[in-house]
Amino acid sequence: MTEIDKQVILKLVELSINRYSEVRRGAQVYLFSILKRYLFSYNVVVDRILELLNAQGEVDHDRIKGCLYILLGDDFVFLPTKSSWSLFEKLWPSIAGTMHAIKISTQNLIDQVVEKIVKQFDTPAIIEDTNAISIRAAVALWRPLESKEGLLRNFGSVFVDNFMEQLYSLIRKKIKEKEEGSQRVAAEIVAGMIRGSKYWTLDELWSKLTPFLNEAFMNISSEAVNNWCLCFRFAVADVDPRRMYHAVEFMRSLINTPSTANALIETSRWHLIEQLSNFEWRIPAVWHAINVHAKDLLEHPYKAVRECIASVLGISLGHDITLPNGQATRHPSVNVFFDGIRERLQQAMDICEKTPLEAFIEQIEYVCTSSKWHARHAAIEFVQHMIFCNLFNARPFASRIRELLLKCLFDEQFEVRTVASVTLAGFYQCGFIQVSKEDLEYFRLMSNRNYFIKVEGKKVTSAEYIVKRHGGVLGLCAMVLSSPYDISIHVPDALMLLCEHSHDPNLIQKSIKNALSEFRRTHHDSWHEHRKNFTEDQLVILADVLISPNYYI
Repeated sequence: MTEIDKQVILKLVELSINRYSEVRRGAQVYLFSILKRYLFSYNVVVDRILELLNAQGEVDHDRIKGCLYILLGDDFVFLPTKSSWSLFEKLWPSIAGTMHAIKISTQNLIDQVVEKIVKQFDTPAIIEDTNAISIRAAVALWRPLESKEGLLRNFGSVFVDNFMEQLYSLIRKKIKEKEEGSQRVAAEIVAGMIRGSKYWTLDELWSKLTPFLNEAFMNISSEAVNNWCLCFRFAVADVDPRRMYHAVEFMRSLINTPSTANALIETSRWHLIEQLSNFEWRIPAVWHAINVHAKDLLEHPYKAVRECIASVLGISLGHDITLPNGQATRHPSVNVFFDGIRERLQQAMDICEKTPLEAFIEQIEYVCTSSKWHARHAAIEFVQHMIFCNLFNARPFASRIRELLLKCLFDEQFEVRTVASVTLAGFYQCGFIQVSKEDLEYFRLMSNRNYFIKVEGKKVTSAEYIVKRHGGVLGLCAMVLSSPYDISIHVPDALMLLCEHSHDPNLIQKSIKNALSEFRRTHHDSWHEHRKNFTEDQLVILADVLISPNYYI
C-alpha cells in the first residue's frame, strides 16, 4: 500500500465522520471497499478512531457516530475482530470505556458493535498441543460412531427415491413463511447427498438430482440463494474434481441455460457457477468453457448480473501463471482476454466519437443482422421513434435508413417485413424519404416475382420467392398508405398494381386487404374530390376490388 493509498483512506475516514449523514454514508461505502481490498489497511484507520473515542472533553456527536459506524462495518469488514492482538489491546478498552455515548442512537450503535463481536469473534488457541494420548482418545471415540454416521455414504442410493420425494415437496411449498426454511432444508439435504455420494456410482443419483436442481433454481427466492451456494460449497469442498465430475458438469452447464428477464435468477445462476472456485486450478477445461461464454455476456442489461459475470471471469483468469520451467498453465489467458476487451473498448470509443445519431443508426444496422427476428423487429420499431424525434437532424442519413428498410421489407420473418412496411409508409408521409418512380418500379418488379419453381419436373411453391413477392407488395402498400388524406402522384399506379394480386397466396392477400381497408377509411369522407385523380378504368378496377367479397369492409 502506497502513501497515496494511505492518504486516500484517511480522507475517506474524515468524510465518514462528517456531520452530514449522507456524506458519511457515501464515504463509508468507499472506505469499506478499500479496507476489504487492501490487507492490513485497517491499521491506517484505527489510530484516528482511537483518537476520537479516547478524546477528553466534549466531542462532536456526529463524529462519534461516524466512528461507531466505521467500527460496525458491513458484511465483509469488521475491525474489532481482525486477527491482531495489538488491535484488540488498543481498540476493545476504548470501545468499552468511551464516555461519549450520551445519546440513545450512539448507545445503540455500541450495543450493535458489542453484539457483533460476540457473534464473530472466535478465541484463538494460545497454546496448541496435540499429543499422542489425545490422538488415541479421538480415534477411540470415533471408531464406534463410524458405522452409524454418513447415511448416503454408507448405504449408497438405497434412500435416494425417498429423499427425492421429500425434496420436491420442500421446494414446491408456496407458503411465504415456510418457503425460506424449506429451501434451506432442501439445500442441506442435497449437500449431504452429493457429499456422501463420492464413494459410489453417481449416474443414478444425478439422473434424479439434475431435473430437481433445475426446477429449484428456476423458482429460487432471494433468501434461498445463499443456502444453495453454501450447499455446493460444502458438497465439493476438499474433494478431487474427478470424483465430483457430475457436480462440476452440472455447475458448468448452468452457463448454457437460456437467459431470462428475471435478474434474480440470472444472478443466482452465476453465484452458483462461482462455487466452482473451490476446485481452483484443477479444472482448466471448465474454466476455459466458462470464460468463453461469460466474456460475451459482459454487456448484459442488468448491472447485478454484469458484476456476477465479472467476478466469475476474474476467477477463471486467476490461474493464468507461468510455471518455474517457463511453461504456461492450461487456463484462460489473461493477455488474450485483455486483447479482446481492448478491441471492444476501442469499438465503444469509436462509437462515442461519432455523432449520437450516427452511432444509433450503426447499432440498428448491426441489430438488423441478428439471427433473432424479435431483435430485428424491435430495431425497426425503434427506427420510427428515433427518426420522428430527430427528423431534421436525421436527414443526412435518409439514404441509409431507406436501404435498411428496403432490406427488411424482404426479411424472412413476416412480422419484420410488416413493421418495415409501416415504417416506410410513415417516412414517405413525413417526407423523410421521398416517394420516387424508381421505388415504384422496383416494388412492381419484386411484386411480380414468380413464386413457382420446378422440382423434379413438378411445379412447387418457393418460400424464398414468396417472401420477395410479398416484400414488393408491402412496398406498394407503403406507397398507398403514405397519403392518408390526399392522393399523391404515385398512389393510383400503386393501387392498380395491388389490385393485380387479388389471387395471390393468403399471406399476400391479407397485407393487400389491410392496406385497401385503411385507404378506404382515410379517403371515404372526401372521395368525391379524390376520385378526380383516377381514370375511369382505374375507378372501375378499384370499385370492383373494394366491394368484392374478399375486400369488402
